[in-house]
Amino acid sequence: MKNLFFAFAVAAATLLSGMSAQAGYLSGSGSFSFTLSPSTGGALNDARTAQNVTFTSGTGDFAANLTAGHVWSNFSILAAPMNSLTIPDNIAHFGTFVSSSQIADSTTGTLSRTIAFGGTFTPTSSSLFPGYSATPAFVTITINKTGSSFSGSFTIAMDPPATVPEPASMAIFGLGALGIAARRFRRK
Repeated sequence: MKNLFFAFAVAAATLLSGMSAQAGYLSGSGSFSFTLSPSTGGALNDARTAQNVTFTSGTGDFAANLTAGHVWSNFSILAAPMNSLTIPDNIAHFGTFVSSSQIADSTTGTLSRTIAFGGTFTPTSSSLFPGYSATPAFVTITINKTGSSFSGSFTIAMDPPATVPEPASMAIFGLGALGIAARRFRRK
């Protein structure tokens, strides 16, 4: 009986220590506006820099952790086709988006260009997203042309990996297995 109690204590401690070490995935999405440099002249497919990247609204973890007006870092918008995108984190300190693939790059006449990327958003260790892991994400950039002036916006949407059993469920399963083992041990 002493050995069984010791085994139970070790198993419980192991399960509980695993619970505190788990990091979660972000969920939700965020919308951002930006200004373009140069902001006038040229065509939709010209290379430009997105500046004053400002958070406007969000859902899920973005709504809970960011406030409107939060400014992210500048990033480059390359001439079409644009095969990669990196939004760095040297201003806002809440995360970096790095694309792994371009999904689409299309223009609608001469008035709008839409560029979509799949990639990974990695939160920093700041207080904005504490305890979260790098999460698959999609970014869709829209560039609009009005006369000779250009403006832009983008959204970032989290795509968390398929769910895996959470530590609490594993703990309950482990305790059930220990209970069955204890019952069999008592019968002998």
